[in-house]
Amino acid sequence: MLIDKFALLSRTTLDFKISIIIYVTIIIVSSVMLLLNRKKKSKKINYVFLIAILFSTFRIGIIHNPIFFKIADAGISLEDIGWRQKDVLRTERKRFFQIGPYDYLAVGSSQTAAIYNRYARHHKRIGVFSLAGMGPLDFILYQDYIKNCFPKTILLYLSDFDLCKAPNLSGATLAPFQSISKVKNLFNLVWNYGLEGDFAEFFISNYLPEYRFQFIFKGVVNKLFGKSKATPHPDTQLLEKHNTIDSHIDALNDKLKNGSTWVDINLKMVEIFLQWCDTNRIKVIIIEGDYHPKALRLNLKIHKTVSEKIRQSAEKFHADYIDREDLLDFNESDFSDAVHVNAKAGYTFTERLIRILDALVKSKKFQLGVIPA
Repeated sequence: MLIDKFALLSRTTLDFKISIIIYVTIIIVSSVMLLLNRKKKSKKINYVFLIAILFSTFRIGIIHNPIFFKIADAGISLEDIGWRQKDVLRTERKRFFQIGPYDYLAVGSSQTAAIYNRYARHHKRIGVFSLAGMGPLDFILYQDYIKNCFPKTILLYLSDFDLCKAPNLSGATLAPFQSISKVKNLFNLVWNYGLEGDFAEFFISNYLPEYRFQFIFKGVVNKLFGKSKATPHPDTQLLEKHNTIDSHIDALNDKLKNGSTWVDINLKMVEIFLQWCDTNRIKVIIIEGDYHPKALRLNLKIHKTVSEKIRQSAEKFHADYIDREDLLDFNESDFSDAVHVNAKAGYTFTERLIRILDALVKSKKFQLGVIPA
């Protein structure tokens, strides 16, 4: 049992170990200074040391504790906190440990998870990094977490479904810490699209993780006292408000019809992510995304326009682009709603995709994790 605990500790990330060392050092130093200062009876200085001890203890016990996130994930239901929040709990728990490496890492929203999850559970070469409603903005915000998965090649499943919606800044408030330069660059980007009003909460949560994780404590209150349930993520509201596939398709059509405003800013964010992958020598393969054929037939024009723009962006940053016609087409019966395929269809699609990619590797048309210098 003790050996297992040491093995678990050895798999923790360097950032986690450094954080623990820093906070433990603060506790030790503050405790020593508090003891030495007792004779001087300087209450103000004692309060400073006491606050430092309490603050560091809280950070170790909550913010930097994988056990806390595991307990929270197990004890708080989806209805108590919401889809994105539930995914964040699982992502936070995993971030403390070194996972991977993967030959292929699929990154994206629940649509991506629906396609790749079943295959990934049976094949360790492929991993899935997914959050409910994850979009191009989240690709940037979760770069460090994605890198911690040690992917050789990243798979993106992108279409107008991903680019024809406003960047989710409410979801960004749950994202991990961002550098000052990245926060500044993102603010300048959203300013041009009138989204700066939603930026303040993201800014606060970025520098105050206690604020970022307040949803956990609200979830506990909901669980214990039966308070109002969490507000669903905008994408999942489609499912909850429209309980048939046809009504779900109608709602999706409305979003896509009015979503061309957001294509450029989302495409810019995709390019920022592709540039980051390029800099870090991570191969990216973009697969032309899809959704229910009934909806696709009504949105062919915007779908083709956005797909071509994504292709052009891929070419700028050494990413490969795979057309739908080169892969398995999903039929109406493959979809459980307007955007998510069922597990069987996802497994078949992924199996064929990996077989094609492995054949390209074998023929030396490209190498996993290798991009041109």
